[in-house]
Amino acid sequence: MNPIRLIAALALAAVLTGCATNSTRQGPTLQEVRDTACPIVIGVVMGLQVEPSIDQVTRDRLGKALPGIETACSYAGDFEDLKALSQVAFTPLMAYIGESNMTPEQKQAAIIALTTAKLVILSYHPPVVEK
Repeated sequence: MNPIRLIAALALAAVLTGCATNSTRQGPTLQEVRDTACPIVIGVVMGLQVEPSIDQVTRDRLGKALPGIETACSYAGDFEDLKALSQVAFTPLMAYIGESNMTPEQKQAAIIALTTAKLVILSYHPPVVEK
């Protein structure tokens, strides 16, 4: 199986598992969001970096994006970091994928995986603190 398709399938499975185990609460916790979305994004970026059929320019761009992704995904990060990741970092990642020499199937799988991660992040709503 193509590694990109495997990542996309795992991303979907993680989301569906998170939905099934989270039925008694109003929404996922920040940790659950981070633990679901971040491995998807990091896995896609790292997987594409080592794919020999992808052009070097794209692999270099993805490599430069990885430290920012890892920072946003660190446990020291907060929801604003994850939100920035989904709102700011995903746009260039999608552009890098779109401009690359990847096959249409590779592009589709990577975009599905990244979109899944973005939806997981956007599903989080910080708890409202009543005064």
